[in-house]
Amino acid sequence: MINNCTPSVSVIIPTHNRSQILKRAVISVLNQSYHDFEVIVVDDASTDETTEVVRKFEDKRIKYIRHKQNKGAPAARNTGLRVSNSEYIAFLDDDDEWLPEKLEMQITAFKAAPPNVGVIYTAFWRVQNGKKKFFPPSKIKHKQGDIYEQLLNGNFIGLPTVIAKKQCFEKVGLFDECFPRLQDWEFLIRCAQQYHFIYIDKPLLISYHTDKSISSDHTAFLAALELITGKYFDEFGKYKKSYLKHNLVMVKLFAQSRQTQKACRCCFGIIRFYSFNVVKLTVDFFVLIAQSVWGRVIELLVKE
Repeated sequence: MINNCTPSVSVIIPTHNRSQILKRAVISVLNQSYHDFEVIVVDDASTDETTEVVRKFEDKRIKYIRHKQNKGAPAARNTGLRVSNSEYIAFLDDDDEWLPEKLEMQITAFKAAPPNVGVIYTAFWRVQNGKKKFFPPSKIKHKQGDIYEQLLNGNFIGLPTVIAKKQCFEKVGLFDECFPRLQDWEFLIRCAQQYHFIYIDKPLLISYHTDKSISSDHTAFLAALELITGKYFDEFGKYKKSYLKHNLVMVKLFAQSRQTQKACRCCFGIIRFYSFNVVKLTVDFFVLIAQSVWGRVIELLVKE
């Protein structure tokens, strides 16, 4: 039961040694047109000026929690979740920013949504090397309702666009801290097993991507993708093309990093997964290629 004095939304911002850009993220939350929220900044043992930056806001809606040791972003998000008593949970990365109407649009959508909706997310702009790109891609056709199968095929949801019911975490669990990357995708897969999603087709987040971002770490990506395909191995039995797609990505990255044995093991794993049905494997392989080519054509047409 949520206390009347408790804000309806907890916004959790994990941060580590990014005091220079954290301010922009916090300001984007404080500038929301919807005001019934708290901001939980979880400092993952920063050694810079993060503490001073947060204290300068002097806003009672901001809670500051500091880890004594660096534990990683998923652990920081879980720390924020454990102290939150709000009905809804939202996330923001310390190097991103929200547009002012984000929370208001999502809370309005939740009020009109059926009870089986657990997550509402939005489109966003991804900025990299001075270029801005719209997400999710136009090739993603099934963006709301029961999107479990679509999410198994790959993640297209930016976690900082998400607002979720607190009960989602109580039912499916917190972020898996064993994952070096892709913790958001793995959590969203679990959510999609239990809840429907609503998509707002308006970019309400600006996501800044740099070469220093954790999302640019291919070694961590490979390790996490192996964990995903292992954890949901039985589920992928129903969606073989998704399993094939993820393993082909691993084969490519293993080969590029000269991990030949692991690349070969992935190839054999694919064949074994298909029960040595080479015809079915070949058909799915060429379907994936066709879908990839067609998706690229669509993106080019949209640009024009």
